Amino acid sequence: MNATVLRTGLAAIVLATQTQLQTLLGWGPERVAVVDPAKLSFHPHGDAYLCLWVDLESYDRPILAGAGRGDTRATERLLVACRSRYAVDTATDATAWLTDGTLGHLALRLQVLNALVGWTPTDTGDDSGNALTVQPLVPASGARPRLEPDEKEWGESILGFDATYELALDQGRQ
Repeated sequence: MNATVLRTGLAAIVLATQTQLQTLLGWGPERVAVVDPAKLSFHPHGDAYLCLWVDLESYDRPILAGAGRGDTRATERLLVACRSRYAVDTATDATAWLTDGTLGHLALRLQVLNALVGWTPTDTGDDSGNALTVQPLVPASGARPRLEPDEKEWGESILGFDATYELALDQGRQ
């Protein structure tokens, strides 16, 4: 992809990421929701779904010092909470929930990684558009899979991806 990098806001990157996950997993918006997973008190879909949210932010100080408002780069952490249910294990075991090749939690995580690692969000949703980030998404963090204490058939893990982009600041203000 040889595209122009657009100055943008985080909202466009979040929405492009939601579309990318929906497209590659073949899921609708009810299964790839832009919602804070800590605030979601119910499971909106039967077997598995994703919550997309934002977390940490940082700024590239050396570039900011040299270029000022003309090139203010921000790096935001996008969180993807992978939530899945596969209630075939006994009460003291989670082998199938974690490792089943089709419905297991690790299979879901791999689908998310396949969709986002090395992917560059664009303004058109495909490789023909202008880039919204200065580099592809980079996996940056993860939380181990864990079963929910009060609903043992459900579990969650969180994957974090860094998105570095140029802020769309008003260039008339210097």
